[in-house]
Amino acid sequence: MMRTKITVTTILGLALMGCPADGGNATATATDSNATESDTESDSDEDSNSNSNSNTNPSTESETDNPTTTDTTLTTDPDSSSTEPAETSTGGDECTEADACIEDTDCLPGQTCIGCLCIGQGMGCAEWADAGVYGDCVNEGSSVCDGGSCLGGGEGIGVCFFTPCETACDCPQPPAGFEEQVTCENITAMGEEPDCFIGCAGGLDCPEGMGCFQGAICMFGVEVVMGLPPYSDCVNMPGAMCEDGFCLVDDTDDPTFGTCANACEDAGDCVVPETGDIMPVCNDFGGGTTLCQLECAPADTCPDGMECQFGYCGWAEVAPYGDCENNPPAEACLAPDTCIDTAEGGICGSPCMDAGDCEAAPATGDAVVQCTDLGDGNICNLSCAMGETCPNGMDCFNDLYCHFTPS
Repeated sequence: MMRTKITVTTILGLALMGCPADGGNATATATDSNATESDTESDSDEDSNSNSNSNTNPSTESETDNPTTTDTTLTTDPDSSSTEPAETSTGGDECTEADACIEDTDCLPGQTCIGCLCIGQGMGCAEWADAGVYGDCVNEGSSVCDGGSCLGGGEGIGVCFFTPCETACDCPQPPAGFEEQVTCENITAMGEEPDCFIGCAGGLDCPEGMGCFQGAICMFGVEVVMGLPPYSDCVNMPGAMCEDGFCLVDDTDDPTFGTCANACEDAGDCVVPETGDIMPVCNDFGGGTTLCQLECAPADTCPDGMECQFGYCGWAEVAPYGDCENNPPAEACLAPDTCIDTAEGGICGSPCMDAGDCEAAPATGDAVVQCTDLGDGNICNLSCAMGETCPNGMDCFNDLYCHFTPS
């Protein structure tokens, strides 16, 4: 299961552009246009080395001549083995409003109403907002949003977004295939109300013509970079590749700490991080492989989201079912996890179709992994409904599921 730690919750350098009421024709405010994200899909076969990651243990010399090819596709293809639904519904007069459906339109897109039940794998929402287009408002004017506002991320970079919302189903319908990436979260830092946008955290693709801005939101005008950029998290995202194909890790067989590294001849070839106080060095890992690395001591400050272990800055493995009650969801949860937060406590959970999509339960306790709707669609969580013991640090909420309580 491909997952990655969320490192961006509020985008810096964004500018709220003209709303429809302003008369449109908004122009982008020139701010930081350096995208720190990547589109991990590559169709090019010109350089076979760019399509694979080589896990390199920075403490020892390692063979890098034959990196293992990695499939970088982060979306899931529909189950091709499922039975094709009938062309017409068997509902009609036989079904009532008390049933799951009467017609196909009562089901999620991709499902069919058969025998008063919605059959098939649904996508997105049964109903979306009546209006709204995730359009290129910076270059085409705010009127293209059809009711939304324009968010600018730099010269020529922007997209329509919509606010407020309570769930993703309050948002406009996205282009086909991106239903599961519609997100209802505060992205502008201009208020407390959540916004509708198409998310791309974790290396997810964006609709045609759009790129992933700062690893968080699909926007027009973003240059698409093939592969994760230097110093990116390649530990919590094993299916993604780094730009030059090298992921420095603590253990090549079972990595728990690491980062993307680019090839270099000297330190002048290395990108200097925008945050932290460490200058990169160009280290020789043997076999003719020299890579950029952020060497550190405990007193040094690594770039945001990274920490110092084994003498270099990297990303630590993030456990599933994280504590978003006592920690910011951006640090505790993995994309595309949801933080289920009640007045009594909270827990991170990933979207799922059934329990087979979920990560294994922590080693402590005997709570059972389940895939249930806890208020914002089906997510993975840990059941304590039959008296099971929750993992260390967690409590059983309402005799239903395990969560973290305020510390």
